[in-house]
Amino acid sequence: YLSVKWLGWFVIILGIINIVALLVADLVMIATPMTQTVWENSMGAGTWAPIAAFDNSAFVTFSPAAVGPALLLAVGGMWPYLIMPVAGEVSQPSRNIPLSNVGGWAGIAGFFMLSAFAVEACMGEYLYGINVEGGVFPGFGNYAAVILGTNPLAWFVILCPIFASVLDSPSNALWVTRPMHSMAMDRFCPEAFAKVHPKYHVPHITLWFWLILSVGTVAYATALQFYFGTALASLIGVAYTYVFIRWQIALAAVSLPYYRPTLWERSGAWKILGVPLISIGGIVSGAVFFWAIIAYVPSLPYEVMFTIAVYVIGQLAYMYYGAKNKAKGIEMSAIFGQLP
Repeated sequence: YLSVKWLGWFVIILGIINIVALLVADLVMIATPMTQTVWENSMGAGTWAPIAAFDNSAFVTFSPAAVGPALLLAVGGMWPYLIMPVAGEVSQPSRNIPLSNVGGWAGIAGFFMLSAFAVEACMGEYLYGINVEGGVFPGFGNYAAVILGTNPLAWFVILCPIFASVLDSPSNALWVTRPMHSMAMDRFCPEAFAKVHPKYHVPHITLWFWLILSVGTVAYATALQFYFGTALASLIGVAYTYVFIRWQIALAAVSLPYYRPTLWERSGAWKILGVPLISIGGIVSGAVFFWAIIAYVPSLPYEVMFTIAVYVIGQLAYMYYGAKNKAKGIEMSAIFGQLP
């Protein structure tokens, strides 16, 4: 229900706080190599022994088979969406949307590499021992907090995931509610989802639907973890679905200049050596996504349950609304052919 103005300030202010916390954590780790003294100052005497005794020989040699799982989580958690897909809320979209995505990609890639360097520089050969035997959940803020000890900055950096999660909540609301609103306008969702609040001018029905599903998802994940200890496996299934969907988006990017030339031309029609830039990006990202999909084989049942559910529900909805529209004399090809 926030206006675009207040939502913008919310994202800007909390985004800066989150970036500062991440930078502080990275700089602390780069400046302070992890040693027995540093670790035991925070974690207690004797807690370094199992870390030092950990056999990391299975982790220090490069393994092509491990690239798939690593890409799955890294790519699944990488969202370069600095401008949200909200109709009418992006000024000069032909310029700002491509620039925001390129800038978002560059910024996220830079922070990923800086944080990876900081962790490796700080932990070195003890990284895997700390992850397995340290009793600290892996995370940049958590590692930096161990180094900082009683320093008040430890509380600031350890809250990095909280800052990011709160910052991401409006983005999730936008990503869920706006497409459902657009689909309802195109007769592919319940008509109630197309309604807009008369005062706040937001698709309030989809917002409440998203909120109910979010609460249900949290309850479901809590039950999985409490009774079966499988919440992480389900989360990996969500990341796997993200990567699978993004691979399909990459295929769409490759074909956009040829399948929808008008839309591509309106977005700038950028080229490199005569080849559409978006097609090049689609080929590169599609290769990465496809590698992550085939290199990592999800386990049954929790890691694949989410993916199967998403596609079964989507296919059933497509068939239902396709038949419903056809009965009204509305052809599917007419709907998709008229989309901008």
